[in-house]
Amino acid sequence: KFDALILDNGGKFGVFIRDWKREISITQIRQLHKACKDVEDIEGGV
Repeated sequence: KFDALILDNGGKFGVFIRDWKREISITQIRQLHKACKDVEDIEGGV
């Protein structure tokens, strides 16, 4: 689940707000992928 959704020029983008204190890992990539699949008509997420 994203912490925020941004609507911009008809596009929808999800945002995670986290303090991971290190490089992104495969676990965070999987969370991003799942969150993108769970939100209808999303363009992507960060």
